[in-house]
Amino acid sequence: MRPTVYVGMVGDLLHVGHINVLQRARELGDVIVGVLSDEAVASYKRVPFMKLADRLKVVENLAGIGRVLVQNSLSYRENLEALRPNFVVHGDDWRWGEQTLARQEVIDTLRQWDGKLVEVPYTKGISSSSLVGHFAEQGIASRSPSHQLRHTLSVKPFVRIIDAHDAMMARIATEAKAGIQRFDAIWYSCRNDALVRGRSRQGHVDFSSRLAVLGEILEATHLPVIYAGEGFAPDRFEDSTRVLDRLGVAAACFVDAAAGSHSLDLLLSIMRREAVRRNMMAMVEIDGRRAGDADLLRDAGSRCVEAGVEGIVLRVDPLAAVGAGNMLSALRSAGCHVPVLCVVDKDFSVPESELQRAGYGGVVYEHALFDAMADHVRGAAHDILARTMA
Repeated sequence: MRPTVYVGMVGDLLHVGHINVLQRARELGDVIVGVLSDEAVASYKRVPFMKLADRLKVVENLAGIGRVLVQNSLSYRENLEALRPNFVVHGDDWRWGEQTLARQEVIDTLRQWDGKLVEVPYTKGISSSSLVGHFAEQGIASRSPSHQLRHTLSVKPFVRIIDAHDAMMARIATEAKAGIQRFDAIWYSCRNDALVRGRSRQGHVDFSSRLAVLGEILEATHLPVIYAGEGFAPDRFEDSTRVLDRLGVAAACFVDAAAGSHSLDLLLSIMRREAVRRNMMAMVEIDGRRAGDADLLRDAGSRCVEAGVEGIVLRVDPLAAVGAGNMLSALRSAGCHVPVLCVVDKDFSVPESELQRAGYGGVVYEHALFDAMADHVRGAAHDILARTMA
C-alpha cells in the first residue's frame, strides 16, 4: 500500500509552482488535495477569483490526483487528523509571511503519528500574487466589478472600504497593506467631491463633473468602486444608473435617505418601478441619526427588503452602533439580512472588533484619506510661512 500525501491549495490561479508541488507529492505516494474554502482564502489573502465549486472541479481534473476535498480553514489540523497522511507537501515560501503559524501547526500535528512535512523549493519568478498584480496593471478582470463586490461581501466576515476622492488616493488605497489586511473596495462620495473643490460637504457638484473624476478612479484601481451620490432624480434614475454601469461601477449607493422619511419612500418606489439593476448592486445609505427611533429604522428595513436592496450603509452615532437595542438590531428584526456597513469617520470611537461582534458586515472609512491629506497640507503651508519669519 502506497503512502498517502496531503496537499493544501487554493486552486485558483494555477502555475508551474503548483505543478512542481503536485509532481513531488505524486512521487511520494497517493495524493489527496484539500482545496481551501472561499472563507479560508479570504482570511489571509484576496478573495479567490473562482468560487469553491469551480476550483474543486479544476483540481479534480488534474492528472495524478486521487481524491479532492474541502479544507474549511487556513488550519490543516482538522483534515490531517481525519486522514493521518504520511506526508504533507507544500512550497517552502510559507516559512515566512502570513502562513508561518499554519506551517508550525502542520509540523506539530504530523508529529503525532510520525508524519513528515516535505517542502518544495519556491519557484522563482512566478506566484499567484504576481499574476494578480500583473492582471491589475493590465486592466484584466476575471469577473464584473459587481460580481467581485457581491462575492467579497458574501465570503469575508468583515470588509473594509475607504473613501477616495481622486485617482491618486484610489491607487494609494489599492496598494496599501498592513500585515494581511487590505482594503476591499473604494467608496467615491459626492461629499468629498465637494470638499476637493473647496466647497462644504453639502456643496453641489453636478453629475457630469463627478463622472470625469469617477472615470479616473476606475482607471487607477482594480478594486470594486461604490458610487455614493445624491441627485438620483426620478426622471433621471434610469439614465444615471446606465452611465454608471457602463463605466464599470460595482454598486450605486443612494445617500441621504433618512429612515421613516419621504425621501426613502420615493427612492424605493423608483427602484421598484424601474426594476433595473443593470449589473450593479443597489445599495441605500440610511441616516440613523436623523431617524432617532428604532421603530422607524425597523420600518425602513422592511421596505428595503421589499425593494430588493442588496446592501445598507448605516450612518449612526457611536453609542447607537453597538450594544443592546442598537440600530443594526432594529434592521435585523425587520427581516433585513443583507450586508450592513457602518460609516466611520475621525470622530467615530467604536473599534472594528466591536462592530464585527455586533454583526456589521464591514466599515466605510469616510473622509479618512482626504482629512489626512488636508492636515498634512495645512501643516506644510504653516511650515513654509514659519520659515519666512526665521
